[in-house]
Amino acid sequence: MIRSHIRVKEILACFYQHRKPNYRFSSSSHSYFEFTYVDAGKLYTVVDEKEYILHSSQCMVYYPNQKHRQYTNESSGCSCLTILFEMDIDTPDSLKNKILFASQQLRIEMKRFIKEIQLNTWLHQEMALILLQRILIQALLEQRNSKKESRE
Repeated sequence: MIRSHIRVKEILACFYQHRKPNYRFSSSSHSYFEFTYVDAGKLYTVVDEKEYILHSSQCMVYYPNQKHRQYTNESSGCSCLTILFEMDIDTPDSLKNKILFASQQLRIEMKRFIKEIQLNTWLHQEMALILLQRILIQALLEQRNSKKESRE
């Protein structure tokens, strides 16, 4: 029997932002998942009191009720994609508190996602849900493969 361990139920919001130098987003937590992908520049994020730096082509998933804040330094800004979503997840692997490198394959999936999310029909919305799920699964696969390579 094959059963799903990851199911994206709903996309609440999706937006692309250019954040200027000295951008500050105060601490927040919410009841949904948040996916942030840095397209250009550098984004600092503090998650559960630990600081991470996301560079271009890196992403992070914030889990529900996880306290986090974001900022840029005084000399550079960033551009990033943010997706807020509801998901059922029951996996032995986790994306929590991990910086993920977005491979070329992952970036292709994100471009397809952006294309679909902009078309306002139920079929395109269904495709956007599936593509976000594929992005998250691909990120888990790549994380697992990088762990294997580092042990060899």
